[in-house]
Amino acid sequence: MIKPEILQRAVTQGLIKPEQAGPLLDFINQQQDAELPSAQDEEQLKFVRNFGDIFITIGVAFVAISIATMDLQSWQWWLSAGCFVALAEWLVRQRRLALPGMAILLSIMYFVAQGAGLPDIDLFADQYSSIPSLLLLAGCAGAFTGVTVCRSACYLWR
Repeated sequence: MIKPEILQRAVTQGLIKPEQAGPLLDFINQQQDAELPSAQDEEQLKFVRNFGDIFITIGVAFVAISIATMDLQSWQWWLSAGCFVALAEWLVRQRRLALPGMAILLSIMYFVAQGAGLPDIDLFADQYSSIPSLLLLAGCAGAFTGVTVCRSACYLWR
C-alpha cells in the first residue's frame, strides 16, 4: 500500500499533476489488494492432513498409556518425558504434525506431573497440606512458560 505522503511529494516535485494523485492512489491500492499473495512467513499448518495423522496419534496414545500403567520411579518419569520431547521435536518440527503434537503435549504434562510427585496432591484433605505441592506446580508451569517464550523468541529472531 502506497502512502499518500509519497504521492504528495511527487506532486510537489512536479512528477504528477495534483488531480492525478487521488485516482492513482486508488488504483494502486486496488491493484495491491487484488494481487495480495498469501503471506510467505505463515506456516500452512493443518490440524489433520490425512488419516495417517490419526494413526500416529493413536500410536502415541498407546505408548503413553502403556508407560502410564508402569510403576516407575521419579527419574524414569522424567526420562519418559524427555523421550516424548524428542519425539515431539521430530513429529512437530520436522513432519509438521499438529494432532500427534497435542497428544504428545498431554503425555509430557502427565509424565512431568508424575515425576514431580504431583499426583500425591489432595486438595480437599487439609487446607494447608497441599501448598508446597501447588507451589511446585506453579514453578514448573512458570519454567515451562519461560522456556516456551524464549524458544519462540529465538525462532522469530533467527
